[in-house]
Amino acid sequence: MGEDTVPCPGNHYAVSKRAMELGAALWSDRLEIVATRPFNYTVVGQDTQYLIPKIVDHVRRKAEVIELGNTWVKRDFGDVRSVAAAYVGLVLADTSPPVVNIATGVVSSIDDILTMLRDLSGHELMVRVNPVFVRTNDVPELGGDTGLLQRALPDWQPHDLHATLQWMYGRAQL
Repeated sequence: MGEDTVPCPGNHYAVSKRAMELGAALWSDRLEIVATRPFNYTVVGQDTQYLIPKIVDHVRRKAEVIELGNTWVKRDFGDVRSVAAAYVGLVLADTSPPVVNIATGVVSSIDDILTMLRDLSGHELMVRVNPVFVRTNDVPELGGDTGLLQRALPDWQPHDLHATLQWMYGRAQL
């Protein structure tokens, strides 16, 4: 998705983000505002109610089974360090676009994450699909175009998902 993609929020969370963009736009004639659209991101210490920390926790504990929803969906998973660097870069830039995606430009499925963590740990989880976690209207693939961000911040680079998973799993201090 590029910044020019017409917003069509599909859930209450997305509606709240769109509402904030519209509210901020009311001040754009008086304030220098950049509406950022961060895609999924994660970090060491994030609560295990969130997907990637939940999976990492299960792998670290060598749990036999994990309950998940749609493992085939693909998302643009970033690292909070990259997101923070993008925010700082946009604040310090001489000029910034009025709307900008903060993404990696790479999509990975939940199955991909499970495979990466299996390869890092040597531990394979059995995935049990829990109907409570299945979203019937799930978007199959959702990723962000980083072209505008890269033009605004030429030195900015997102962290690689594999390196982020290593960091979270505790195999490497990055």
